[in-house]
Amino acid sequence: MDDPTRLHAMKVARDLGYLLMFHVADPDTWFATKYRDSAKYGTKVEHYQRLEYVLSLFPDTPVLLAHMAGHPEDLHHLQQLLDRYPHIVLDTSATKWMVRELSKHTPGDFSSFVRRNPHRVLFGTDIVVNPKDDPATVVDLYASRYWALRTLLETDYQGPSPIVDPDLHEVDPTLPADSTAMLQGLKLPADLLELFIPAGPAPISIPFSNLNGESRTCSANIGARDPVCFAMRYRALDGHFSSDTGVVPIDKAVPISSINRALFVLIICKLWIYGYHKPTLSGWHPLCQ
Repeated sequence: MDDPTRLHAMKVARDLGYLLMFHVADPDTWFATKYRDSAKYGTKVEHYQRLEYVLSLFPDTPVLLAHMAGHPEDLHHLQQLLDRYPHIVLDTSATKWMVRELSKHTPGDFSSFVRRNPHRVLFGTDIVVNPKDDPATVVDLYASRYWALRTLLETDYQGPSPIVDPDLHEVDPTLPADSTAMLQGLKLPADLLELFIPAGPAPISIPFSNLNGESRTCSANIGARDPVCFAMRYRALDGHFSSDTGVVPIDKAVPISSINRALFVLIICKLWIYGYHKPTLSGWHPLCQ
């Protein structure tokens, strides 16, 4: 991270008015398994020492630290970083990792953390797809990550995550290779959910249609937080979607907050742009009706 070539690139980006995004460190589970050789990989503490050096060089440049700054396991450490560097923000990308570790915090502790840092914890999934990927896989990937994050942030659900987590087997070989973490919903209050999205730009409207020939328009005015209806591909069973671990029920009674409406519609619109809507959207999600 502090290599001269990279620092030069950061300076150029800063001078052009760009923000910076860093992926620092990795899960604690990796340092306990894959990165045991600290002489080769360094310790997690050492990774943050380099990060803080770089952050000190760019005090006026917005910096996004992906994956809760690589340390969702330790809210205290994250708070120290946020206090020391007012120009940084975090995101919840890397859903599998976030669900596993954020579920271990009490709802009160995480709510207090978000409230103390308004608009500095952003929604993210870390899912990037290629137009050449299998359409069904792409949509299921988005659906499982979106459902898991939504359930984590909005509900008090307690149960298995829909995402297979190989790290669990790495740490404890007695566990099955297809183990999933336990998901403990944090049930953030509505006002805290709104903090995940600051006032945003003008509306985005993109028309698309489902397999039944119905046409609707994706409309996401993040600033005004318009209600929007999103389409999610359903597979076989009403009220369920398939995942790596079988069939996972969706609680239809859970209200869709405006953060969900604004963000997920952008995901669906992106899928539409790449032509995934025709083979994959088999109907409107019941929550939209």
